[in-house]
Amino acid sequence: MKKILLFVFSALAVVVVSCNKNDVTPDGPAAVEAEEQVGGTEIAFATEVPDAPTRATEVTTSNLSSIYVTATKTVSGTTSAAWSNVNFTKGTGSDTKYKERTNGGKWWPQSDESYKFYAANVALPTSGTTITVSPSNANTDIVVGSATPAFKTADIPLTLNHIFAQIGTIGVTVNSNLAAYAISGLTISFDAKTSGTYNIGTNSWTTKGTGSSMALVSGASIAVGGTFTTIANSDHRLVVPMEGSSNDANNKYQFTANFTITRGDYTKSVSRTAWVKLEQGKRNNIAADLTIGDDGAVEIQFTVTVTDWVDTTQNITF
Repeated sequence: MKKILLFVFSALAVVVVSCNKNDVTPDGPAAVEAEEQVGGTEIAFATEVPDAPTRATEVTTSNLSSIYVTATKTVSGTTSAAWSNVNFTKGTGSDTKYKERTNGGKWWPQSDESYKFYAANVALPTSGTTITVSPSNANTDIVVGSATPAFKTADIPLTLNHIFAQIGTIGVTVNSNLAAYAISGLTISFDAKTSGTYNIGTNSWTTKGTGSSMALVSGASIAVGGTFTTIANSDHRLVVPMEGSSNDANNKYQFTANFTITRGDYTKSVSRTAWVKLEQGKRNNIAADLTIGDDGAVEIQFTVTVTDWVDTTQNITF
């Protein structure tokens, strides 16, 4: 799936192309697998993570070595914590299951109880039945998931999803009405949110932190007639997603473009803004189109007319 979101305004058109490598159907869903053994059923996990490069180490199904799991149980309509923040590690060789391997494992109880599992690649809260993660920054690719299986059900899907939005490539193209100008000092920035609280059970951000300035392009120059394209974020920066429909600070990010255009003795500083949606779990590639209105440079030119010689008679009397 690829979504193209177009944002146009008087000096900068921004297209956000959101890509999700999970568009390709995986071999099969991740699962919590209950393995039948003598004396009971051990709880084991098989995980799958949608592929998405990140600012820090990319978290994938193949390199995820351990997960933290919290379980709640519901008995007679009352939900309580069963166990919290237990580390399940991946086996070696052909053993690809994630199990609790240091304290005898985790096992289903004998009696029928309704369990819900919450999992993440970072530590989870140690109490309560509302399970969240609260990153203070976006330097770690966090993946989370939950599952509510029937009692002792094996192969329970548990896909771990990326909670952040990722910023991919930053491409800048000069519109035709700016082709004759030299562009300098190009900066594209926005106030990025990198902290907050994410509810694993509802798969939603419940709070989003205060934004701080993040420059995507800084001080770039484009020659006359040039087209400038760059991977400005080869580190694939992560931010809290903003993917609402309204053009306001509660739903989208406001990007700002500042640049100077020059043509001969004409110089003008331009500053424009646009509202941009950055989608969770996707690589949001930015394509910016620089334009200028009708108040551009006016060339000095002359229309020259030379007066014709006109015959005239001058009368003289001696």
